[in-house]
Amino acid sequence: MALFKAERLLVGLDLSDSYTQISYATGMDGEIETVSLVAGEQQFNIPTVLYKRSGVNQWFYGSEALKSVDKFEGAMVENLVSLANSGEPVLVDGESFNPVALLSLFIKRAISLLSKVTANAKIGQLVITVETLDYTMFEVLNHVVENLKLKETEIYFQSYTESFYSYMLHQDKKLWMDGSILYDYRSDRIRVYTLSLNKRTKPVVVYINDEMHPFMKISGAVEGLNEDDCNRLDAGFEEIIRKSSRSQVINSVYLIGESFYKNWLKDSLKELCSGGKRVFQGNNLYSKGAVCSLRERIELSEVGKEFVFLGVDKLKANIGIDVNNRGEQTYMALLDAGTNWYEASKEIQTYVRNGNELEIRVTPLIGKAPERHSVIFDDLPEGVSRLNIKFYMTSESTLVIEATDMGFGEIRQATDLTWVREVKIY
Repeated sequence: MALFKAERLLVGLDLSDSYTQISYATGMDGEIETVSLVAGEQQFNIPTVLYKRSGVNQWFYGSEALKSVDKFEGAMVENLVSLANSGEPVLVDGESFNPVALLSLFIKRAISLLSKVTANAKIGQLVITVETLDYTMFEVLNHVVENLKLKETEIYFQSYTESFYSYMLHQDKKLWMDGSILYDYRSDRIRVYTLSLNKRTKPVVVYINDEMHPFMKISGAVEGLNEDDCNRLDAGFEEIIRKSSRSQVINSVYLIGESFYKNWLKDSLKELCSGGKRVFQGNNLYSKGAVCSLRERIELSEVGKEFVFLGVDKLKANIGIDVNNRGEQTYMALLDAGTNWYEASKEIQTYVRNGNELEIRVTPLIGKAPERHSVIFDDLPEGVSRLNIKFYMTSESTLVIEATDMGFGEIRQATDLTWVREVKIY
């Protein structure tokens, strides 16, 4: 793999308890590569673990951490993402550590691998993609970013569903214009992501349904499975395929996970390929999809303009208010559907005349009727008032309005009144 000259990189980091992957590209047109632990091979999985050598402040990460078990006395720290998400201190070698600091240390070390494949390149933009991005995980990643001190880097977060969508957006339309399915097999479950489209809307709305299926956990080498285990795996997966693909046309199928191995994929593979579906196997789709999403953030592609993704992390309604502009009633857009709910925010200053009420207009894009929600500002002085109002989301369906009274020039001094209101928008 050739070294790039000093340029700003677009980087996607797939972060999970089991492993981490890093993909990167230069600019909008450069090929997306994935960092391999061994040059010339496709060893993309960096074990998400740390190992501390006993009695000294020496830490190893990834594959080196696993090798250090046989070299030094020490302590292994696994499940770094879950530990950080729990927030509970972690005892390592008799000392208590902040779990977010441990996760930050791992990510910092992992990112340093880029220096081996790029010549003095700096990270211009970074997306960290995780399986589930709830408010707690969002806060954890924000703290991680603070610890990384990448001051010149724009950093974003997204879930696997959005990385799947972004990846497919950059594939041939024939692979997903009716639908696509991703099967992610790790540990003792298969997670199924089903991509579907509502072609009656403009732009076309894309959804990804997410289902979890308990499944057989493979211990040891997959190649060593006996015939009975292979048959059970094959039959169980075939049943999942039938359940997940019976309700729509599917153009393509993606298999992620090292447990998907050809020595047991027999009847299930035939089922996957039925109806002319294209089947792909690999494990770096999420990190590559994260890089694709960065390119869409920088400049929306022509195909990107045709679609809007409404996944679980997306705001599924347009939100605004009616305002009086020079005597005419007009609509002011505040938050746009398709935005990540945790990134959706707006701050405005507006006047409230002869009343203490603000009406919020919510227009869902998911088949529900438009709604109006009244927000009351108790004890607001009579007459004209100027309010500073912040709008933001604390979940995909919870809008928070923070308002502060700013008075009305020389006519009325500002009070110390502040209101915080929550609105369930759907």
